[in-house]
Amino acid sequence: AESLAALLPLVDARTGEVLVVDNGSTDDTPRILAELIAAHPQTVRAVREDRRGLSAARNRAVREARGDLLLFLDDDAVPAPGWLEAYRTAFRETRAAAAGGPVEPIFGGALPDWLDERFLPYLTAWDRGREVVPLHYNELPRGANMGFRRALFADYGDFLEQLQRKGTGLRTCEDIEFCLRLERGGEEILYLPPALVRHHVARQRLSVA
Repeated sequence: AESLAALLPLVDARTGEVLVVDNGSTDDTPRILAELIAAHPQTVRAVREDRRGLSAARNRAVREARGDLLLFLDDDAVPAPGWLEAYRTAFRETRAAAAGGPVEPIFGGALPDWLDERFLPYLTAWDRGREVVPLHYNELPRGANMGFRRALFADYGDFLEQLQRKGTGLRTCEDIEFCLRLERGGEEILYLPPALVRHHVARQRLSVA
C-alpha cells in the first residue's frame, strides 16, 4: 500500500499505467486491488498470476503491460518523487536499453553489530554515486528499481524462473542475469541517481540465519 500510495501521484493516466501482479495471494489482496482500481480506474490495472515466484510475476507483467517502457518496483519499495521522470528522461534522451536507480534500505529493526556495510548489497542496498554512469556486470540494476525498453524482451527472452525468489527460498539474481544478457548483447545500461526508491528490509532478514 505504501508503494502504490507513493507511485500513483507520479503517473499520468494519459501517458502511463500502474499494473499490479497478484502472485497467487491467499489473503485479502484481491479486495484491496478491487478498491484501488475503483478509486483509480484510468490508471490502475491488476492481473493474477498463480504460478508462484518473482520471475513468473515479472514475466506476466511484461506480457500484460501496454507501454513501450516497463519500470519495475517491488511491493515493498517506495519511489521518490523524481523516480518516474528520471526514467522517462533517460530513455528519451539516450539509447540505453535498460536502467536502474539507487535503492536505499529502510530497516525493520536495529542493525546487529555484525551486520556492517559488507552485507548491505545482500539486503538490496545499492548506490553508485551521484552521476549518470554506464553499468556493467556485476554492478547491474536491482529488481526493486529497474526499467527496460519493452522491445528487448522479444529479443532477449524472459526473466529466468530457475533463479527466481519464491516464498522464503533464497534463489535470486534473475534481474542481474537478465541485465547480463543485455550487456553481452551489446546493449547500454545506465545508472540513474534521481530514480531513487526506499526499500523495506524485513526484521527477519537481519539475522545470521
